[in-house]
Amino acid sequence: MKSKVPAPGGSSPAGGGEWMPLRDAATRIGVPEVTLRRRCERLLRKRRAADPTALIKFDGLRARKFGQRWQVHLDHGWAAPSSAPMT
Repeated sequence: MKSKVPAPGGSSPAGGGEWMPLRDAATRIGVPEVTLRRRCERLLRKRRAADPTALIKFDGLRARKFGQRWQVHLDHGWAAPSSAPMT
């Protein structure tokens, strides 16, 4: 079965941005890298209890773990310069 999640660095099927390293996503949304990584890890631990997939969605972004690295896809709302950072 073919995965619907593009390879790291690839664009999304709907053309809504591209997957980027967690470091770049954190910079773009204005939060520290460690904060975004820890939030992803917390949500992934909760999700794995019900579903072992490594794709999580929250606050207008999707994150997926590829081995030891996180890749993040930002929805269109994060593209606007006036986007507020996560709280």
